[in-house]
Amino acid sequence: MIKFSVIIPIYNVESYIKKSIESVLNQTYSNLELILVDDGSPDKCPEICDEYKEKDSRVKVIHKKNGGLPGARNSGIKIATGEYFMHLDGDDFWDTDYLRQVAPIIEKSKKDIYMGNSRYDYIDGKATKAVLFDLKNTKGKTYDKILQLFFSGLNCMPAAACHNIYSTSFIKNNNLYLDETLTWSEDTDNFFQILFATRNIGFFDYTFYYYRKDNQGAMTKNPTAKHFLSNLSVSRKWFHKVKNMNIFSEETKKIILSRFANGQMISVKSIYCLQEPEFTQVCDYIFADKEMIRYINGLLFKSIFILTRVIGCKKTSRLLNIMKR
Repeated sequence: MIKFSVIIPIYNVESYIKKSIESVLNQTYSNLELILVDDGSPDKCPEICDEYKEKDSRVKVIHKKNGGLPGARNSGIKIATGEYFMHLDGDDFWDTDYLRQVAPIIEKSKKDIYMGNSRYDYIDGKATKAVLFDLKNTKGKTYDKILQLFFSGLNCMPAAACHNIYSTSFIKNNNLYLDETLTWSEDTDNFFQILFATRNIGFFDYTFYYYRKDNQGAMTKNPTAKHFLSNLSVSRKWFHKVKNMNIFSEETKKIILSRFANGQMISVKSIYCLQEPEFTQVCDYIFADKEMIRYINGLLFKSIFILTRVIGCKKTSRLLNIMKR
């Protein structure tokens, strides 16, 4: 019977943390440990964590100085004793049958990572299913074809840490921890680390995760220039890493490189929320890597690039946001 480790990083989520914790402790599958990582939370979360530890022997608690989300996740991974671990954010929650549903899948094959293909977006008490990719498209496919599926066009991939299930020994033995210098997209960076480190990949089709999109205190609701630069640096880093890899076909490599380059163009729309001089700082970063620019592909992305050259980055960003409305 597989033992699972569930890691919840906790910071300033007092209003949500009990529902998150109880969605794990009330699982219909009991062979688990719950690791609560209090990342120096300034509210009552530290006391709440200790209360659950007293009530349930499966709960472990780490109290640490605030150091950011990737450091909190890493602290949990390092003490995990389960064969597999998963992440759950402190303001989100799970379907209580999740572990019972996925345990038999893992027992059959023991992959290095299992990727989930869907979640529920949870707003004002209502859940809407969001499908990232069609699982049928992964069956019988080679590693190259799976990469092409993820990176083609605007296809979604399960890059968020909470979508997936990870082999504890694989992550620890290969030192595949999250980069603690990143303030945004640290889970995407870690996903690429893992994706390009193994072909031993599995998938599961069970929608279990309730992603709370109405938490106005969430970091994604109030991004800063530092957050955007962190995100863009991840794309730039992996663009150059992939360019020097020889683990897949040239066709696949070109698709991946174009996706990273096109993502820079999509960011032109996203950064409209920034004020000067931060807007110009981020815009300059987007267009500084000329090698990436050469891999922009597709009418939409090439059009965004041309617009920025003709009317400027700020006007292009504004236009893209008007078009969205």
